[in-house]
Amino acid sequence: MSTPSDMEMSFIRTLSVNGVILSGAFSDEERRERIRVAIYQQRLAVERYSDQLTFAQAYQRCYDRPLELRRVPRDEHQRPTDFLASRGDHAGDKDNPSGQ
Repeated sequence: MSTPSDMEMSFIRTLSVNGVILSGAFSDEERRERIRVAIYQQRLAVERYSDQLTFAQAYQRCYDRPLELRRVPRDEHQRPTDFLASRGDHAGDKDNPSGQ
């Protein structure tokens, strides 16, 4: 079985063939995010990474988190309900059907 660093290097090699730049002065978090986005942009999530794994499964094994489709980076410390409360979003509230 591959180690996480071997898997990450494999991601970098595979994605760089298609023009994705993943080397350089990126933090670990930035590189992980670029890999996540590139896997979705190239529609590789369900493609085979190896005989046993898809790219989504390999990403989860490498980074110990699921390959999520999202438009903004996730705040590790904020729950989804906290986000709605911080926006003042009351849409769908029974007591406030107008959403205001």
